[in-house]
Amino acid sequence: MTDLFTRALARTRANATARRRRGPDRLAVPLTAAVAALVLATAVPASAATDTVTASTLTTTASSTGGQPVAALAVKDQSGTQDGWSKYIEFENKYAGYLTFTAPALNGAITDISVDINYRGPAKSTQKWTWQLRDWSAGAWVKIGDNGAAPDWGAWTTLSFTAPGDLDRFVSSAGKLRVRIVANNAADNADLDYVGITLVSDDEDPGDPGDPGDPGDPGDLQTGDATLNPGPVDCDDCWLPAVQTSWNWVIAHVPTAPFRDVDMYDIDGFEASAADVAALHGAGITAVCYISAGTAEDWRPDYAAFPASLKGPEMPDWEGEYWLDVRDVQESDSVLASLMNARLQMCADKGFDTVEWDNVDGYAGNQSGIGYSATDQLIYNQFLFNNTHRLGMSVLLKNDLDQVGALLSYADGALNEQCNQYSECSTLNPFVAAGKPVFNAEYGSSNAFCAADNAADFNGVRFKLALNDTTYHACR
Repeated sequence: MTDLFTRALARTRANATARRRRGPDRLAVPLTAAVAALVLATAVPASAATDTVTASTLTTTASSTGGQPVAALAVKDQSGTQDGWSKYIEFENKYAGYLTFTAPALNGAITDISVDINYRGPAKSTQKWTWQLRDWSAGAWVKIGDNGAAPDWGAWTTLSFTAPGDLDRFVSSAGKLRVRIVANNAADNADLDYVGITLVSDDEDPGDPGDPGDPGDPGDLQTGDATLNPGPVDCDDCWLPAVQTSWNWVIAHVPTAPFRDVDMYDIDGFEASAADVAALHGAGITAVCYISAGTAEDWRPDYAAFPASLKGPEMPDWEGEYWLDVRDVQESDSVLASLMNARLQMCADKGFDTVEWDNVDGYAGNQSGIGYSATDQLIYNQFLFNNTHRLGMSVLLKNDLDQVGALLSYADGALNEQCNQYSECSTLNPFVAAGKPVFNAEYGSSNAFCAADNAADFNGVRFKLALNDTTYHACR
């Protein structure tokens, strides 16, 4: 649908641009027609082109939406105090999420980017709604405006914002733009009837913003040539769990309502659907995408895509699950990188907030049987964590205790199994000291570990080993 819509967009030329940039019609000194024409020609080159695009997808990272699908934002058809429920999308409570747009095939350099939003909702003093553009080069979000110009549930108001500074940074190598929507509290909701991005380009300066027609392109994700300590990618739009965050871990099946009264659920990324994630969000619960990074599992739908050259021995006690050679991501155009990026994109497309990459410690004690080193593992883990942030999701370090120091700045929390049982919990203290949570899972029948977990400010829970939600004892 996106490509059809993009191809159907009408391209207007310099006359439209001139109307947008021209000053007031009434001037202190009358101008002759010739001088007026010169002014317009100087303000907007005759070769300039203007294109307007609307969003192809809406990804919610916190709270939920009501009303219609993202296609409702393509048409501005609400004015005054109209309340056509089928025409707009309601963004609820303390919302966070982003819209993704595809840039047209521009022939020249971008000279202007503006975002227009048809808004109706609370005044800024009640609930501040902020809009941001994705800076792909910095891996960050840049604020472009808020709802300060809109009345408190008055008439629909068109908010117009202009992108600042270097404009090329707002278009990814795959020709994508993103607009983030964030509310500062849960005091109210806001309605959006239209969101459009207008790009002005100079045809005389050929350029290539990327190929917007490549379906499934993961955007700005690194695809190989991974190196040691590349530096962590920031994720300003990520949901970042607090040190004290209640949680549940259910992998044996996809949980359904009623859910436990916790802040976070960790569930199987393949088995869960976008509707399952939305159900958790609707209950005010953050969703963690559980996927394996270090193994290929023969029950997963992408198993056939793993070449034999990547697979090592079968994991002990896990029939049909094979270790992977993580060194492959150090190669250009890495097959393993593409496969993991596809898994990561799946998590993002389903609306997950956080990712738990499993089996990221195969180097320890040569568990994998392949023989890659601790350095190879560190390169792989940093690669995975940075790409997770690039897609707007936070990431949890799973086990891999020997590399806590090297991965602390890349991860947003840690999930560990049985650190009390094996007397390893002290290695996780740096997370809490850095203001990041530790989620500790213990098994068995005793809750004696809770005293130590509470003292360390860990989020300790006793589960059944099957993680089927039949045993649940939270330490606090």
